[in-house]
This record gives sequence, structure tokens and C-alpha cells, in this order.
Amino acid sequence: MPLLSIGIDTFAHLCHICHVNEILKINGTEKTFAAGLPGNLSELLARLKIDAATVVAEIDGNIVGRKDFSSTRLKAGQAIELIRFVGGGAFGTDCPGLRIYESGH
Repeated sequence: MPLLSIGIDTFAHLCHICHVNEILKINGTEKTFAAGLPGNLSELLARLKIDAATVVAEIDGNIVGRKDFSSTRLKAGQAIELIRFVGGGAFGTDCPGLRIYESGH
């Protein structure tokens, strides 16, 4: 008989408190957050120094509306795609791994 029996939700909560597995997969690359996961999508973009007005975000295959960035909670292990569309041939970014799609060609 186990000394302690806890449910998966309790285990996930304890892992979050202890900062265990604080990893998100961002544009196909695993990123570890030693100080703990950002609480929501807006906080993630701020930590990555990405202007929320310039990106489209998808979490685990679901597009997140810009108005929902601050209310969209993040959980360890989620796959996040951040996409920036650039018009007129201007190409470049200060954020490695940010997917950029050019239009106007």
C-alpha cells in the first residue's frame, strides 16, 4: 500500500509549485523556464520581448485570439506556435525561432 496517494491534478500542481518540468515547446524548440512558467500567453510574449500586436499564436493546435492572450493560462508541455506576418519584403527579427511569413511576393 502506498504511503501517499494523490491524483494527477494534485501531482501537476505540486510539479508547478516546485518548478519541475517547466518546459514549453515554442515553434518546435523546447524552452525551459527556470524561474517558472509565465502565467499566461501575454507574459510569455513579454518575456520573449515580442509585441503581442505583431503575432498570431497557436497553442496545441488551437489559435488564440489576441484579446485572449492575457486570459490564456500556460501549462508545462504545451506546444506554442508564434507567427509573424511581414509585408513588403522586410525580413528579420530579434527573436530567434519566431516564424516569419512574408507577403507581397
